[in-house]
Amino acid sequence: LLAEAGRPVEAMSWMLACDRPERQPLKALLLALLNFTALLIEYSFSRHLYSSIEHLTTLLASSDMHVVLAVLNLLYVFSKRSNYITRLGSERRGPLLARLQHLAESWGGKENGFGLAECCRDLHMMKYPPSATTLHFEFYAEPGVEVKVDKRATSTTLHYIHIEQLDKISESPSEIMESLTKMYSIPKDKQMLLFTHIRLAHGFSNHKKRLQAVQARLHAISILVYSNALQESANSILYNGLIEELVDVLQITDKQLMDIKAASLRTLTSIVHLERTPKLSSIIDCTGTASYHGFLPVLVRNCIQAMIDPSMEPYPHQFATALFSFLYHLASYDAGGEALVSCGMMEALLKVIKFLGDEQDQITFVTRAVRVVDLITNLDMAAFQSHSGLSIFIYRLEHEVDLCRRECPFVIKPKVQRPPAATLPEGEDMETDMEVTDVAMESSPGPSAEARQDPVSLYIDTPIPSLDGHPNSPPNENPKSFSLSGCPLPGDTPISSRAPQSSPRVPPGVQCIPQRAALLKSMLNFLKKAIQDPAFSDGIRHVMDGSLPTSLKHIISNAEYYGPSLFLLATEVVTVFVFQEPSLLSSLQDNGLTDVMLHALLIKDV
Repeated sequence: LLAEAGRPVEAMSWMLACDRPERQPLKALLLALLNFTALLIEYSFSRHLYSSIEHLTTLLASSDMHVVLAVLNLLYVFSKRSNYITRLGSERRGPLLARLQHLAESWGGKENGFGLAECCRDLHMMKYPPSATTLHFEFYAEPGVEVKVDKRATSTTLHYIHIEQLDKISESPSEIMESLTKMYSIPKDKQMLLFTHIRLAHGFSNHKKRLQAVQARLHAISILVYSNALQESANSILYNGLIEELVDVLQITDKQLMDIKAASLRTLTSIVHLERTPKLSSIIDCTGTASYHGFLPVLVRNCIQAMIDPSMEPYPHQFATALFSFLYHLASYDAGGEALVSCGMMEALLKVIKFLGDEQDQITFVTRAVRVVDLITNLDMAAFQSHSGLSIFIYRLEHEVDLCRRECPFVIKPKVQRPPAATLPEGEDMETDMEVTDVAMESSPGPSAEARQDPVSLYIDTPIPSLDGHPNSPPNENPKSFSLSGCPLPGDTPISSRAPQSSPRVPPGVQCIPQRAALLKSMLNFLKKAIQDPAFSDGIRHVMDGSLPTSLKHIISNAEYYGPSLFLLATEVVTVFVFQEPSLLSSLQDNGLTDVMLHALLIKDV
């Protein structure tokens, strides 16, 4: 389909099939395909298998900016989510980056009347310089066959094309380009640059097409930055004053321009992403990030308030996503993190985490808020503690796990029956369950009645000292073998004949949704870090007194549902807590968390 849409029309090399007026169904199908592919690539781990990049490069020469924007959106996903573009061969990467460079080039800047914010406004054409709709293109003509002998003469012959009021011409950009290539010997490597200028000048007087051109330019800049393709042209594309222009776009109050604002935020995010960028301080200053009443902090607080207040109209999802992504990248650097601490961003972010929205979209914002909090707490923990951040995290974790229980109610309910300490021989400490024959695992007294309905038994088939001090072997067992309920060994009698088997009652294939899994992963990572932080030493002692052990039990009990990474993280949270507070190990044993963890480590296939 991509090849068909990008195939030139017969006898017109610059007219693509998708641009023909009678091929509207093909164009609609093409746009749907490009948008679907972007979603697929965003959540795929096999991006390197994509092999249609040449078709995307061709489609960037479409006269219709809807097609160009859809292609750029797909390329943006590739550039941000992977190093796919940077790993392309030079024969495929070169033409693609050249076309992106043409789209991203400056139009003249604010001082010449081409500020991004001004271009976004629906102003009369008298407000813009005449050059906005004028095509002026200079080039050295390609020598013909008859003059190839005298190359020196032809190389110094400068030609130019000058057409004013190009927007008044009724022909399409591709038709204009077709005519010019027949009239002039334009070098092959200059033709795409000329076509880009024609397309821009032809549509500049149309507000809708001008907005599309602005959006395409912002997308192209972001892709080039993420693809590390700005080495030679960084100063011309990321010129002085561009950051101020991007912030000016954000300050436009027109609600119809939210897509452009989102693109502006994504471009700022990509500039922050540049390593060793000297522009970070400029971004912080222009956005007022370090001040409570600065533009960016006020924008974030308004966005969050609209998100949690049902009476307010929420910001568009695309814009809110770009805003939170910008915060995350900003917080990744010390200067950005310090600015976010200075403006009091912690309170607003904790509001997002505390708000229990049911929509899956809301989960992604909570995840981003958690990650930003994780980053800025490396610099300042006081604000997090003063706003009861740890309690909010644990409460949110409990809420998300409770939602998972609806699909997966199973929890391991082990019972451990340890012999009374008084009956043990002198000098014999029962430090591990390995010293107990037929250990039935037992949970805390509260849920014990429920637990007894589903016992789990451990059979340890090594010679074990009996209570009278003499070694013995359990009857009907082979020496030096170990068996656990749910994991029979060769030669063992069926477990069902010994004890009821405990197994997850999860429908096959049911797993935690990726958005919720990402949130749980971020929260567990933060808890793991916080438990080891000396600043939390007082509050951490009581972290296992509330609902956290119950949440951890469910995650550890259902490795098949949550996935190996969450299972590992949950066990690591328990491990670092025991390491940090060894005196509180007994409380974890009393509530059954350690038994669930040990049992799961033995039976779970992770």
